[in-house]
Amino acid sequence: MILPRNISRRHDQVYTAGNYNTHSLVFNTLGVMLHGKTKYFTNIATIIKHGWGQVFKTLQTLVHALGAGSISMGVVVSHEESCASRHLKQCVLEQNIPMTSVYWIIKSLYAGQLISLEEKKNSMSASY
Repeated sequence: MILPRNISRRHDQVYTAGNYNTHSLVFNTLGVMLHGKTKYFTNIATIIKHGWGQVFKTLQTLVHALGAGSISMGVVVSHEESCASRHLKQCVLEQNIPMTSVYWIIKSLYAGQLISLEEKKNSMSASY
């Protein structure tokens, strides 16, 4: 988020986290497990955290957070959905956690809200 700054003023305004509406943050109450190369996902993890999302290192911690109610939605994000192992896909399917590509995160940022995963599936099938 880029904060406005007026160079002509001597005193800069200070913005605190309390000034923001938590409902307007894109990844509020979203839990994400990133699967893929660490260097690639470091920046994505930072973006998710700035939008008040939580990033989990393992599927187990994501599932526990969903069960505890600390997050309302969990998603497994990989660089490309086809790169995920069969074992991960099976575990995600058993837990009813959606799996998507990193482009879903980017499109959600661009839209300013979470895009439903059904819309993503429809747009993917329409492109073939």
